Amino acid sequence: EPKMINEIKRQIEGLTGGVKVIRQDAIIKTIQQGKDLLETFLLSVSSISLIIAGVGIMNTMFMSMVERKREIGILKAIGLSRTQIVKIFLLESILIGVFGGLIGVLLGSIFSKAIEYVSLNYLGTSLFVSLNWGILSFGFILALLCASVFGLYPSWRAASLSPMEALRYE
Repeated sequence: EPKMINEIKRQIEGLTGGVKVIRQDAIIKTIQQGKDLLETFLLSVSSISLIIAGVGIMNTMFMSMVERKREIGILKAIGLSRTQIVKIFLLESILIGVFGGLIGVLLGSIFSKAIEYVSLNYLGTSLFVSLNWGILSFGFILALLCASVFGLYPSWRAASLSPMEALRYE
């Protein structure tokens, strides 16, 4: 009964001479708000990092296309289709995503355990960090998806080069 709880709270505060009584549900609500704020912040940082990584992959693939224009021209001249060239460049960007995802999962796991170690040995508190394989797998799959999406346009551009223009390059 909320009315009764508030009355008891006032009585305790009156008896103890100014000691502030905080209800347990208020503490839980405050902790939940802090947790929600932290999750929103981490999601924002992760999203920005993912976009930056995607732009990096796109830039890498564009540079690869520029450096390999002649090779693309030769491939087109010997009969490779646009689809096959798109697949070649898309596979390269996906491989970048595989390595980036593996490095991200590895570093994330190491940092999580480092936070746990530091909190236990230097802060005097136990902050247990759980490695959730579902979340780690999701992060890895997201890295592959990001690499695929950001690799599409450079792959399409590479496949759109005319053989004459590509062979003339260099």
